Amino acid sequence: MFLENISPTHKFGGYFLSMQIGKGNARFALSIFWIEAIFLFMIPLKT
Repeated sequence: MFLENISPTHKFGGYFLSMQIGKGNARFALSIFWIEAIFLFMIPLKT
């Protein structure tokens, strides 16, 4: 699958996201999520 190709950064991003939500920093975690989503969207466009 495509997601597995960028595994290190994305898995860390997902772990960091859940960690921040656990701490209650939902708004900050959401911004991290959007940055991740933008990168995921831009990578296939470049190739």
